[in-house]
Amino acid sequence: MGKTIKNALEWQNSQATKIPSTSSKDCPIKKAPTQSQIMENAFSCYSDAAWNSNSCAGGLGWICFKPDGTKLFQGSSAHQVIASVLVAEALSLKAAINAAIAHGAKDLVCFSDSKILISLITGNMSVISLQGILHDIGVLSRSPSSISFKFVSRNGNVVADGLAKSALFYVSNSPSEIVNYVAGGGCDGILLLTLSENLRALYQAIASAAAEPKPEESEKSSQHILEDFHSSRTIRRLVLDSPTFASILFKKALSGKCRSWAQGNCSRILYAFLETQDDQVREMAKEELQVLVDEGALKITGTKKPK
Repeated sequence: MGKTIKNALEWQNSQATKIPSTSSKDCPIKKAPTQSQIMENAFSCYSDAAWNSNSCAGGLGWICFKPDGTKLFQGSSAHQVIASVLVAEALSLKAAINAAIAHGAKDLVCFSDSKILISLITGNMSVISLQGILHDIGVLSRSPSSISFKFVSRNGNVVADGLAKSALFYVSNSPSEIVNYVAGGGCDGILLLTLSENLRALYQAIASAAAEPKPEESEKSSQHILEDFHSSRTIRRLVLDSPTFASILFKKALSGKCRSWAQGNCSRILYAFLETQDDQVREMAKEELQVLVDEGALKITGTKKPK
C-alpha cells in the first residue's frame, strides 16, 4: 500500500495543475474559514477508504459527529472496481459531505487521513483521475455555510477506517466468510459499536438451533446444524473468534452433552473450545472435554494438541 501511495504521489506531482478560479467550467472548493471562523456548532466528518490493489475493489467509510460529540450518522459502500486508492479516498469524502448536507449540517470540518487528497483540495489543485470527483466536492462545498478540510492521522480515524475495511471485506469475500465476519463483530469489533444487541440475539438463535435434540438415524430428513458440513465450519470459526458466542453456545447447547456430539463434523466444534485463545472459554469447557480427549472419544487428526 505504501508503494502504491508513493507512486501515486510521484505521478500526481508531475500532473498536478492549478485550477483557474476564473473558469466557468471549474468549481473550486470554497475557501476554508480561518480558525476563528470555525464555530462551536461545526459538525465533524471523518472519511476513509480501503482498496485492494489486486482486484481494484474498494470500500468506503464515513462518520459524522454533532458539535456536542454525539454521532449524527455513519455509512459505508462497496465497489467492485475503483481506479486507485486516491480515487477511493476522494469518493469517500464526497459521500461524507453529501450525507452531512442531507442531515442539515451547516458548518463542516472534514477530516481525512489522505495527505495527498487534503493537499489537493486545500491547494486548489487537481489531477486528471480526480477532476470529476473534485468538481463534485466543489459543488457540494457551496451548500454549507462554512467548510474546511483537515488531515487526521489514521489513529484518529479508526471508525471510518473500520467501516471502509468492512465494506471492502463484503465485496472481496465469499458469502460464508462474510457470515463469519459479521457474526464475529467485524474488523477490530467495529460492528459491536452499533450491533452488539443484534449480534447477541444472533448468537442466541444459533445456540437455540444447536440445542435441538440430535435426530435419530430414521428421522434424519435434514442434518442438524452441528452436523452439517457448512454450518459446523461456520460455528467452529465463531467459537474461535468470538468468546461471547462460544460461551452462549456451550452453556445453552453443549454443556453436559458433549459426549453425544464427539463424532463427525461437530467434533471439530468441540475441539475449538480447547484451541481458543480465550482463557475463560477454554477453562469453561476443559473439564468436560478433556475427559473425552483422554479417552480417545474426541480426537481430530492434524489438530494441535490443546494446552
